[in-house]
Amino acid sequence: MIKKEILEDIAKECPAKEKWCFLKEYIQTLLDDRGVEQLRLISDYKWFASKEAGYDLGYVGAIKQFVERGYAEKFAGIYQEGMKHDELFYKLFTAEKEEKKE
Repeated sequence: MIKKEILEDIAKECPAKEKWCFLKEYIQTLLDDRGVEQLRLISDYKWFASKEAGYDLGYVGAIKQFVERGYAEKFAGIYQEGMKHDELFYKLFTAEKEEKKE
């Protein structure tokens, strides 16, 4: 089961805030911290990869690319319990690009 701190970090943009929310309830009952973090990162990937491609990849296309481009394997190597979403996003998508620029 997902920890409350991780759930709040993942759902920080949720318009329901302190009210009951179906999505939060669903996440709490079905997923662990690692699964929720990976789904959120796939959702982030879908957004920026679709923007780069000029069309919506859809979740199936985003998941396929996420795996094929090595992000799933990289996630498995960097994920540690308790990591915040922003830190995972940075390590997965941003850190390597910044190192190449230097």
